[in-house]
Amino acid sequence: MTDTDARRRGRRRLLLIAAIFFTPMLLAWLVYFGPQDLRPEGRTNYGELQQPVAPLELALRDVQDAALAEPWDGKWTLLQVLPADCDAACAARVVEMRQLRKSLHRRRTRVQRLVVLPDAATAQELAAQWGAEQPFLRYAVLPASDHAALAARINQGDAGAVALIDPLGNYVLRYAGEADLRGMYKDIKRLLKLSNIG
Repeated sequence: MTDTDARRRGRRRLLLIAAIFFTPMLLAWLVYFGPQDLRPEGRTNYGELQQPVAPLELALRDVQDAALAEPWDGKWTLLQVLPADCDAACAARVVEMRQLRKSLHRRRTRVQRLVVLPDAATAQELAAQWGAEQPFLRYAVLPASDHAALAARINQGDAGAVALIDPLGNYVLRYAGEADLRGMYKDIKRLLKLSNIG
């Protein structure tokens, strides 16, 4: 083997090593900075992520029509905006949220459930009706116009929709009425595991 052949072989090896090292970096750069079509569409959350995440500024009142000072109470909140005439399907969705919270086991103390109603009389009636079977459910009241605006934002015509609010009062995720409880459970469990708040 001549010196020229040895040099060529050495160059090929060097180029092969450089290609092995730089190709993944080049591909990653293209995916990150290149056309949108190259970016993966994958996501890890089941619910509809609210972008941008923004605080819910609500003047909530309790069933006695007094100001609700700490609506989020430093906890993750499963928020449901219920109509005045909560039918069987509506009540069933409230029960499902109770089951979801219970399934979190030791982490359930970091999660609360809050239903928002358009008037104190309805809230008092439901609290009396559901009291025994829903001991940890919190009730809040918003004036009719504010209630309608909140329902339009969260329910979007779907009375079974549920919003997940973080302990700071930010609207984070929305779940449609037909959302699978297993998907919701995985989202909430992941958030509780990763979050230091609440």
